[in-house]
Amino acid sequence: MIMKNVLILYEKYTPVIDAVIYNIGNFANVECIQSFDNGTIDKSIYDLIINLGINNESDFNEVAVSHSLIPPFNDENGEIRTISEGFKVTGITIYYTKTKKIISQYPIFVHNDTRLDMLQQELNYVEQTLLPLVAEKILKNEAFETQNLLKQNSSCGGCSGCCH
Repeated sequence: MIMKNVLILYEKYTPVIDAVIYNIGNFANVECIQSFDNGTIDKSIYDLIINLGINNESDFNEVAVSHSLIPPFNDENGEIRTISEGFKVTGITIYYTKTKKIISQYPIFVHNDTRLDMLQQELNYVEQTLLPLVAEKILKNEAFETQNLLKQNSSCGGCSGCCH
């Protein structure tokens, strides 16, 4: 397989960066850039650009993650609105920024006793698990079903360190 070039743009560090690098690092050169100037990066040399929270207008179709099921909302207050407005289902949406095409979604059920910190932990876990797998499938140009993708690549070992 030919080595692919991947760019990860991020505002602040998140463990999902390490998860993506770990998952695709054996067949992709991964470059990470924090808070960048659009004019200084030649994005055309990358096979995949993953945008983790950098708000920018780009001519490139970057992959981004929303901590909600798009729709109903894709904003920085999605988690708070999910709890405060009483939604019973939310989740992770991975999508292309320019075309707004949804690549993958995974639902998370919100129970009556779910607190904001619990919801954020669950959303972060799913993002950290799902995004690296989706990035790999995009780079390899392979079709997938999100539910099967997570089942086949489950790394949960019953460590009781999370809610799985």
